[in-house]
Amino acid sequence: MRVIWITSIIGIILASFSVYGILNKENNFLFSKSEITKDIEKIGDQVFSIPNEDFDLRVFLPSPLVFDRDESGVDSTQTNNSTSQINQVNIVYHTNLNRQSEGFSILNQNTRLESSAQKKAQDMLDRQYFEHDSPDGIGVADLAEDSGYEYIVVGENLARGDFKTADEVVLAWMNSPAHRENIMNSKYTDIGIGIVYGRYDGSDVWILVQHFGASIDTCPKIDSSLELKIEDEQTVIDSLENDIYKKLDEINSTNKWSSGYNDLVEEYNALISEFNSKVVAIKEDIALYNEGVVLFNACVSS
Repeated sequence: MRVIWITSIIGIILASFSVYGILNKENNFLFSKSEITKDIEKIGDQVFSIPNEDFDLRVFLPSPLVFDRDESGVDSTQTNNSTSQINQVNIVYHTNLNRQSEGFSILNQNTRLESSAQKKAQDMLDRQYFEHDSPDGIGVADLAEDSGYEYIVVGENLARGDFKTADEVVLAWMNSPAHRENIMNSKYTDIGIGIVYGRYDGSDVWILVQHFGASIDTCPKIDSSLELKIEDEQTVIDSLENDIYKKLDEINSTNKWSSGYNDLVEEYNALISEFNSKVVAIKEDIALYNEGVVLFNACVSS
């Protein structure tokens, strides 16, 4: 998911309508000949910052890490315990140990990110490439979205090599400044691990993928039903405004002393009253909607 801000302006042109006095039939004269001007409440300049699928992209991708035991200087003598086996649980465990040691919150295993990470690992082995983007341009953002993970931020670490234990894998990432920074990113809340073992470029190696993310679900929801309500209210207001002008034209073309004139004036004034009440209501709904937008935007940009 990419993140952008879309600004749309909902506005109703400030209009002034004449509210006519009503003919006093007994005395046969206009009750108030002066025109009373009603300023229609203005809705303009209300800003909708409505996020959509094109967010301001925040994807963190350190260069893929290739591990060679002979060049690494890592002691191959390992304690065989429950956390040493290379699997998803143990990679997450050692990742979180490192985060906790520096005061960061632990990451939650997320099934959608596990799915995207495993798909990435298997694809790299099957197609013999080792890059953040596949040969056809598919990256972590695409994989996360395909797995149903709507994100605010997402990241990926890759590793390939002759690892012996899970903590050795995480240590290799931690010894790389860019991968370490990705692991320690305070924006992340979730993690998924992909692991495959097989023949790559003539050697039997592990290929491991870490997918990190923060789900859009962690931010306050924007009330989409309220947005639809505002759009419906706008349609009603536009229709009322049209009716008001039509009624005004009808009044202006009618003899003030005719029997139907007062009825037209009453209908006109009723439309004005309804219009104003609708405008007040939509302004309240817009203010409420924008409060939600402000909270969401603050969460996304934090």
